[in-house]
Amino acid sequence: RILQEALHKLNAALERRDAQIGDLKKEINELRQFQSNTGKTTRISTTPSMHT
Repeated sequence: RILQEALHKLNAALERRDAQIGDLKKEINELRQFQSNTGKTTRISTTPSMHT
């Protein structure tokens, strides 16, 4: 019973982490596209949320 609960909590934590990783991958892809679109400018560090 305790083992089952521990497994359940672990699965929930892993799912949360997977979702966060998915979000990060999406953000990274968007940033990469944004960089290639603007053609290697270094102004991304100063204004990261310009394309919203």
